[in-house]
Amino acid sequence: DGKKFLEVVSVVARKKPIIILKSGVSTAGARAASSHTGALAGLDIAYDLAFDKCGVLRADTIADLLDYGEILLFQPIPKINSFAIITNAGGPGIVATDAFE
Repeated sequence: DGKKFLEVVSVVARKKPIIILKSGVSTAGARAASSHTGALAGLDIAYDLAFDKCGVLRADTIADLLDYGEILLFQPIPKINSFAIITNAGGPGIVATDAFE
């Protein structure tokens, strides 16, 4: 449910940074994503507009994602001792969890 997702992201992004690495940007990448997930990749500009409206930081590459993470390391530590990692694969989630511990 994309609408509900954007509503939640809009609220959360006011207090916690949300960084999204979205693949399927190119025509070939969108085709590959569609064949892998069976879902339509959609127009990339629509994602950019939605992310911008909701206050999401978009990473275009893995290097961008890591750069955002490094920048956030130098921000004040949140008073709440919680975080969330959302990923489509176990490996990156585990690596991120290791880094946060």
